[in-house]
Amino acid sequence: MKNPPAELCKFRKAIEDEFKVHPETKQDYITLAHKINEKLKTLGGRGEYNKAESISEETIYKVWEYRKNNEAIVSPKTLGILARSIDYLSWGDFMTHICKESTFQAIHHLR
Repeated sequence: MKNPPAELCKFRKAIEDEFKVHPETKQDYITLAHKINEKLKTLGGRGEYNKAESISEETIYKVWEYRKNNEAIVSPKTLGILARSIDYLSWGDFMTHICKESTFQAIHHLR
């Protein structure tokens, strides 16, 4: 299943804002990957081997759809790692936050 475009766009924007990198060039994507990995190192290890998580530059290209004709689907594991880099527990936690925010805005708009 392809990731929902609207939610993925909000997710990318949240990451860009957190790390103050709004990628346009290849070097920008490399910088973003580096900053994400630096943050992930500070969070400590996870998983069976208790190793710090990391994201490759190629993964950043995929998530941001940097390359033309990219039909790759971003895995839930990747989304989870990226979500943790911006202080969410998981991709699901980020989505819950987005849904609550959208509901609040809709209710506020009706008033």
